[in-house]
This record gives sequence, structure tokens and C-alpha cells, in this order.
Amino acid sequence: MILRGLTQLVENADADPDNDAQAILILTYDIVSAYLRCLAANQIITIGFDDLETALINFETQHGLQGTVMAPDMFFKTPKNNDDLPEWRAYVAQNINSYTNDWLQAYFESPAWQHQTTGITSDLLTFIFTTLAEKAYDSYRKTPKSWTKKAITGVLTGYFVSNTDLTKKECQQVAPALSEFLTFVASQGWLNEKRASDYQRFITAAAPAMIAKAGDQKNAGPAKLVSAALKAANVDLKDEAAVQRFIKQINDNGGIDSLYDDDLPAEADDTDIPDNLMDLLAQPQQMAAVATTYDPDPDQDYLRDAHHSVSEGWREAKAIKTHALAVETGLRLWLQRQEYNISKGWESTDLIIAVVDFMDVLYAQNLVMPSQWSVSVFNEIGHWFRNEQSADDYQKMQPLIAGIVGVLRTTEILTKKQAGQLPAAFNGEPIPVIDKPKKVTGKVMSMKQARKLLKNKKRRR
Repeated sequence: MILRGLTQLVENADADPDNDAQAILILTYDIVSAYLRCLAANQIITIGFDDLETALINFETQHGLQGTVMAPDMFFKTPKNNDDLPEWRAYVAQNINSYTNDWLQAYFESPAWQHQTTGITSDLLTFIFTTLAEKAYDSYRKTPKSWTKKAITGVLTGYFVSNTDLTKKECQQVAPALSEFLTFVASQGWLNEKRASDYQRFITAAAPAMIAKAGDQKNAGPAKLVSAALKAANVDLKDEAAVQRFIKQINDNGGIDSLYDDDLPAEADDTDIPDNLMDLLAQPQQMAAVATTYDPDPDQDYLRDAHHSVSEGWREAKAIKTHALAVETGLRLWLQRQEYNISKGWESTDLIIAVVDFMDVLYAQNLVMPSQWSVSVFNEIGHWFRNEQSADDYQKMQPLIAGIVGVLRTTEILTKKQAGQLPAAFNGEPIPVIDKPKKVTGKVMSMKQARKLLKNKKRRR
């Protein structure tokens, strides 16, 4: 009965959109659990102290409540800075560090880690997540159970850009790796699924800006600049004397400002999407899950674009389903771009956006999901492209349409007939006949003969 009551507290906090709900939950739990221990120790309730302690420890582990006890004064002290942030508390920071490390350790020991798709190392993921958690609290006083879009975006596009020395490839791993990790955390009940999903959207939305800013040397902070300069000069970081000599050279040369004029070693150019995702092409469920991290419209603006009314047949659920399939199709097409003769001029982001826009608009304007695509619809949209868009844009879309159709055929969304006819319809070409009916040989019975035969059969009965 005690555990049912405590579980209700957790569920209420998880369902509460207030950013302080989780912190208040922890405070409430600390008070209630201390009171229960007191009752058990004094034999006021029948459960033994050891049994209660075991039950509470298991409960804390299950719901992510383990860690140091949260003092109540953090809620009642007047903020002392201009940002109206609560005072920074060492025990809160220690509590965050304790349970986030537990989350990571559990992840690395789970099957989910063995099947993660980004190829990130455990050390790098630990650094990324613990840094995000630490700086979100330091700068915004938000814990992993109460992060906001402002906190996540601020850390990823701020501290990660100015102070970490992540390579371009490592920056590209941040969003998909964190997304997979948060899916695991939510599956364990340590985070509400809705909250974890929001975090994933915020991280994915912030990733492009983080990657772009990290690629510009002017956004680097002093520590990052010095670190890059030491690496470029092949200075042994374990040799303190060598490091000090190099720092002195920097100071003699004009200090930190002088580093902004130096060209740091260029990194190898990597594709935006890891090659190891090719392994997921034959695993639809995992591919669909990973594809969400590459959604160019995580805020679902496509639902607010022009579309038919509900009374005319438009349905939000179908629009969302079509959009999700479009993102996955765009990702699949990028991974198989050579097979579908996609021009090397396409960047991965632009290609996915083009596929998503095409499929979103087809549903919004024609109310057809991919399985319902027809020759008449593709004739119409092809005619619009030829007459309303430039010749270059139309020619650029032709192989893209063929690629979209090809991918949807391999995933069995489209039939053989659709796959053979739709690109021709878009191109304004003669529509090929697919699966032409075979000529019937042998004796053919007329309808008149069939009726007579059936009549005779009834008489024989």
C-alpha cells in the first residue's frame, strides 16, 4: 500500500508540465520516506525497518530517485542573481552526477547499447551526457528531470561550441546518440516518455546550429583554442614544462587573440549521416526509430501548412504517419543514393527535406498516403512542376521522384505496378503496361453455356 501511494506521487509528477515538478517530487519523497523510516524504526507500523529499507531502495532505483537527500531550503531562499535563478547547490549537482552515472552504466550493460546505431564510444557518450547535465544545472538550474528547450539549446549551441573539442564527426553523433540513450532511459521508467520525447526533439532541433557554429573557429573559447593549438603543435600534454613553454609562446605572440588568426588543422570531411546506418536498411523498426533523429521538422510545422479541411477528409494522424514515412524514405534514399543515381550535388539535409516536402504536400493537397499514389496524381504534380518551376528544378526532381518510388517499392509500400508507372506519369511519358493479362488458352465457356450447365446440375440433384 505504501509503494502504491509513492508510485502515485511519481506518476503525478511525471504528468505535471511544470518544470519544477520533478524537484518537488524529490523533496516530497525525501520527507515521506524519512517519516516512514522513523515509523518503522519505532515500530509504529508493522513493517520491519530492514524490509522497508529494501523496498524503498528498490523503488528509488526503479524511478530514478536515488541519490543524496534534497534539502528543502533550495525552494525557499530568495534568488541572489540577476537571472532569478535559485542558488547553486553542491548537493543537487552531486545528486545529478550520481543518478546520471547510474543511467549511463545501466545503458552500457544493456542490449540496447549493443544495438546502438551511431558507433559512438561509451567514453564519448559519457562525456556528452554528463557535460550536458552539468552545464544545464550550472547555467540554467535545470536537472535532467526538468530540462527545458532553452537549457538544452543553450548548452549545445553555447558551451559545446565554445569549450569542447569535439570533432565534426563527433558533433554529428551527439543528437542521434543522445536520442537513443534517452529512449533507453524512458524505457526504464527513469524519465516520463513524453518528457524524453520532448528532450529528443529539442536536441535534434539544436544539433544543426551546434554543428555549424562548431565549424567556425571564431566561436571557440580560449580553452578550446589553446587545446587545438597544443594538438596542432604536437605538444605532449603530459609534459608540463612543454605545455608551459607553449603557453608562454602564445602570450609573447599577443595572447589568445593571436590564435584567432592562425589556421587550425582542417578536419577530414565526413558525410552528415554515419555510414554504419546501412546495416539498418533491412531492419524496418530500428530504421524508423533512428530516422526520427533526422526529422527536418520536429516541431510539426507541416501540420499548420495549407491543407484540406477535416470535413474534406484531411486527418492529422494520417499526416503524421505520412511525414514519419517521408523522413525514413529520405534517409534510406540518402544511404542508397548511388544505387538510385542521385546527383552528388545533393547534401543529405537538402535531400531529406526535398523528399519530406514532396510527400507532405501530396497528402496535404491530394489526401493520398503513399500506398494510395496513382498515375493521375503524379500526372497532375508533374504537370505543375513543368509549368510552374524552372526547367532545372524539374529535371532535378525527376531522379528524386524515381528514387522515392524505388525506395517505397523495396519497403513494399508501393506495388510493382505503381513503381513502374508513377515516375513515367511524373515525367509526362507514356504509361507502361505492367503485369499485362496473360492470353487464355484452351476451351473458353460463354456465360450462356455456364448458366445452362449450372441449371442442368441443379436438376440432377
